[in-house]
Amino acid sequence: FNAEVGSKFINGDGEFTSLSSVVPALIHANREEWERIMYVMMELLESRQDDEEGIITDNVMLGKVKRHLGLFKAGRFAPPGSVVVPGLPYVYDKIKDENERKLDCDALKNKLAIHFSHKSTDEAFRFGKFPIKAGVSSLEDAMERRSSAALIMLEDRKRQCPDDHLEQII
Repeated sequence: FNAEVGSKFINGDGEFTSLSSVVPALIHANREEWERIMYVMMELLESRQDDEEGIITDNVMLGKVKRHLGLFKAGRFAPPGSVVVPGLPYVYDKIKDENERKLDCDALKNKLAIHFSHKSTDEAFRFGKFPIKAGVSSLEDAMERRSSAALIMLEDRKRQCPDDHLEQII
């Protein structure tokens, strides 16, 4: 979506906002809020508080900030999957031919974005749901072609889900 659409989901005070829960796929904040959240992240890293996960990623850290500050002090967090689709929503377990792609239009209804994460690309490749077949024989090939896959999915959405009018949710 464009900046005009995005601005409708962002409040005027610049409060930290994540439209995909603790997955930083679609986030916004003014400078002061970014600095506040980054300071808490660095503080948590230095003290190694709440380190049950054992690994440090952007979404693990954002989840730690949310737990440390509490929901009301951490900012605004949309429920998982409410605004951003967390993966490639093709219906079939195995897409054998690039011409047989079928989207789950219900999964896309009233959503603003699809998060083509490394994890969702990996799952799509392993389960045969990656929309590109030609020239994609490895996970590395799929990762390199995520942007092409996103464009294909947008075209599939326009063609297969004509009743999903994005302007109705904006």
